[in-house]
Amino acid sequence: MSFISLNPTPIFSCSPYSSLFSLRTKHSDFRRPHFISSSFFSSERCYSSQSNSPRTGADVLVEALERQGVTVVFAYPGGSSINIHAALTRSSTIRTVIPRHEQGGIFAAEGYARSSGVPGVCMSSSGPGMTRPITKHNFLVLDVQDITKIFNEAFFIATSGRPGPVLIDVPKDIQEQLVVPNWNQSIDPSSSFFLSLPKTPEETLLYKIVSLISEAKKPLLYIGGGCLNSSLEMKKFVEMTVIPVASTLMGLGCFPCSDEMSLQSTGFDKQYAGKMEKFATRAKIVHIDFDRAVIGKNKQPPYLSVWADLKFAFKGINRILESQKAKLTLDFSAWRKELNEVKTKFPVSYQTFGDTIPPQYAIQVLDELTNGNAIITTGAGQHQVWAIQFYKYKRPRQLLTTGGMGTMGFGLPAAIGAALANPGTMVIDVDGDGSFTMNIQELATVRAENLPIKILLINDQHMRMAAEWAKINIFKRCWRLLVLICWMLLFLPHDITSQVLLG
Repeated sequence: MSFISLNPTPIFSCSPYSSLFSLRTKHSDFRRPHFISSSFFSSERCYSSQSNSPRTGADVLVEALERQGVTVVFAYPGGSSINIHAALTRSSTIRTVIPRHEQGGIFAAEGYARSSGVPGVCMSSSGPGMTRPITKHNFLVLDVQDITKIFNEAFFIATSGRPGPVLIDVPKDIQEQLVVPNWNQSIDPSSSFFLSLPKTPEETLLYKIVSLISEAKKPLLYIGGGCLNSSLEMKKFVEMTVIPVASTLMGLGCFPCSDEMSLQSTGFDKQYAGKMEKFATRAKIVHIDFDRAVIGKNKQPPYLSVWADLKFAFKGINRILESQKAKLTLDFSAWRKELNEVKTKFPVSYQTFGDTIPPQYAIQVLDELTNGNAIITTGAGQHQVWAIQFYKYKRPRQLLTTGGMGTMGFGLPAAIGAALANPGTMVIDVDGDGSFTMNIQELATVRAENLPIKILLINDQHMRMAAEWAKINIFKRCWRLLVLICWMLLFLPHDITSQVLLG
């Protein structure tokens, strides 16, 4: 069977065995497997221009992708997916990119999706590539007639609400069956996915938010990945209120890091806030999110929760602020002055060691050379932290980094996806040697596709973050041992202490 994945992203699957060859009409002599005849890959055309004649499920599948606007598919071949690969070569609009590992294909699709805001598509076989995947939703195609409907629903689910991967499992017999496709099958409006989407924010709640802002002494706008599609509305809100802006890791770039109102990234979990129940106990927290499940997830309970799309919430708040401009007096200059003093007193800095180039300095220079305009990808580790701190992101979807999962090996394949989604934009993988080697085989994909990706490799021959945590834990153990020895020397008889210490 065949897995197609929409990586927010769609996923698509194809059967238990994989073969190491690449398919593409371009450079066909180099990339076509020798054991398949050339006629198998012939008749290149655009499916959407076909007459309504019977065709195989694989052909219908590819046309379904075309109708969704897909132009790139990251597809690793397998024995049971070969029909889909053959069908892809008959499309004049879809570019098939062959990753060198299924994981690389998935990360490339994610980089494509997160940098462009449109679904990325990857394909692999079910055995090596898609065993027990974690997805937002999944489909198993049991009837070739259902392909068109399932693909419509899959793209809708992947891109609506909180984006997430959708898996489509396409068995080999479905790929080979003939069918006259019905392209007029619409999505059922009574579907649970329609019902789970947030409604327009209530006007009374938006007025309450404006009232809280007017009463505040030290307001702070804390933005996350939900701001990726509402950056313009959020900037307008900041212009009208002059409230400082801090960002989570996933929200970096939604507000320019170099702006005087930016506090850049602060993070928000137990590593930074300590005991969450003790954090900001006197603050009135307003949480706006279109995923009801995460409201109050980190900090319970919010003073005011709004289940809504942030774009529409900001539009509503901005409209109220404009209508009440004459009555509202928002002066947070003392608060901003205090924050500026803290930034001056405690700047984000680093140590220097003679002629040695600190990695933080290298990233600062990278920011200067690119004028802060490059798309930056990272793996997971210390280099990731430095790329977050010392590159000044200007726009949404500019930083592509592995989020909460901390997946090593994400940077290089994500850069492949970003380069394909953003031709003409500089894409740089800032990576550590440990994370880079996790998917180093994707250098072959970069070469085969002639992608202008640049790599800044911070090679300290360590897994630096793991090493630092190890040092911290060793120090803790040594300190506890020292305390125990001191206690024994002070309170136990000398002969017992000697026996314990000397064995």
